[in-house]
Amino acid sequence: MKSCCETATLPTVRSASSLPSDRPVWNTYEDSPSSSYSLKIPSTWTVGKVSLVCLLLAVTGMVHDAMSTNVVRPNVSGAPRSKSSLGSAAISSVTEALSPILPFTGGVDLRREEYRTSSPWETVQSLYTQTVDAFASANAYASSKTFKEPSTKFVRRVKADRPMVLSATEPFVKTKLIAELTLADVTEAFRYATESNKEGFDEAKFLRKLDHNMKQIITSMKNAVEQSRGSDAQDSFVLATQTPVGSMDALKFSAAMRIFAEWRLLRQVPEGYKGFAVGMSLGHKDVVQNVVKIEQRVHDWLDFQSDEMEDDNSVLRSPTIAQILEHEQNMNAHPNLPRLMDKTAAMGLLWVRRQLMYQTSLFANALKVPTTYSTSKDAIVAAYIEVYDRYHGWAVQKIFNYSFQSAPEAVEVFRHMNPRKLDEVKVDLRNGKLSRSSPTKESNFTAANADENPVAAFFGNIGNDIGNWWNEVTNKKKSTPIVGSDDDQFEQLVSAAMENDASQHIAHYMTVVEPILNDLAGVFDKYNMDDPTKV
Repeated sequence: MKSCCETATLPTVRSASSLPSDRPVWNTYEDSPSSSYSLKIPSTWTVGKVSLVCLLLAVTGMVHDAMSTNVVRPNVSGAPRSKSSLGSAAISSVTEALSPILPFTGGVDLRREEYRTSSPWETVQSLYTQTVDAFASANAYASSKTFKEPSTKFVRRVKADRPMVLSATEPFVKTKLIAELTLADVTEAFRYATESNKEGFDEAKFLRKLDHNMKQIITSMKNAVEQSRGSDAQDSFVLATQTPVGSMDALKFSAAMRIFAEWRLLRQVPEGYKGFAVGMSLGHKDVVQNVVKIEQRVHDWLDFQSDEMEDDNSVLRSPTIAQILEHEQNMNAHPNLPRLMDKTAAMGLLWVRRQLMYQTSLFANALKVPTTYSTSKDAIVAAYIEVYDRYHGWAVQKIFNYSFQSAPEAVEVFRHMNPRKLDEVKVDLRNGKLSRSSPTKESNFTAANADENPVAAFFGNIGNDIGNWWNEVTNKKKSTPIVGSDDDQFEQLVSAAMENDASQHIAHYMTVVEPILNDLAGVFDKYNMDDPTKV
């Protein structure tokens, strides 16, 4: 396959729907108006931010009384509420309405240079037009190409259809099936994305170790990726002797992140925590809208490579993460690195990566309550500060802070993560089967992982400590069945069992995802694309 031509330029990403407009279309980044002008509108106050601040101020009165946890948390006592529950709905409505122009939900980032012109008035007009376009196309996922990447060769090949499958409004896997997965199950989607394009990968052997549900997930994931890349392209391929950073298939990583984003909404938000659900919904939208950027650019890359092939016997393959980033660098898609242009694969991968970092930090911190962090809120805030604090401006921080106020306790999330195990534990306790049962019977991982990875060993030790406490308590009551789910000791035992179960699932997750995060950090560092811009 011939390398990408140096003279070619990367066009503005195709829009989600063809929109009529009287303004000229910028076909390349080089054609975009210069960001240099005499009277600049301050970058911290754009149409997007002004709109957000105005709407937030408009609902301040409505949400002020709804900020306390006794409003957004479920009313366990059953007493009638004395305050309105409008807070979470109002905040959710504002962020949902403004999501097309909120960068932290994958929307258009109006702070970036491509929306600026030579005069303040033209800049305002440009921002206005881009805002209208963003809202008009927010929910559209077109499979047709509005713009084509330029090629230096005569186009000889018939392009395959490349539909937007991974970022479609409806996920490529039914949510009912995703809801039945454990964290260990979801982790296998990441493992498949990491290993399946490597030389020597045995798919049949990989699938044999999975349960029926996870086999369906992997099959759906594989089919969705094949459909997205088109019938003329094959899977990416990495030699066993060559494992450079960023060697994971870009589409497979996107597919795994889409599954993960759907699972988080279903299994990380216990019923009744509407305020917390707002933040998780923003995270979900952030992943999906950034997967749009990745998938679109991969399609453009495949079309470009197809045109550049020397002969019809060449094999067109889906790009790895490193290949798509290198391509954008070669095409000068990001003229001011490390600052990234908005609708690019690099931008999509950057924010998807940060979502994965944030959730991984959340899992690690949740197991440190109350030893390191007094409350779940403290654990969540610490994860947020670690990943997002330096990248979020005042308005965005306020929205996330609202979500933190209503965070459930870690043990409630653990109980919600694995409902099948929760039911088993309760039945065993009521029947007097007080010995701790292993969660590995239903999970797609083995205890060997703890021996192979120090992170797994660390979290495994946490699980063992919980298990020792569990056995100490249950041995005292070994002969007496516990009756009644409302009994305090019953609930303590259930919670201890679920925390132990969660610690083992998180240990397996860490063994797979932490190397992925390290790899992503390496490839972004290699191409100088770790954009420090605040949103």
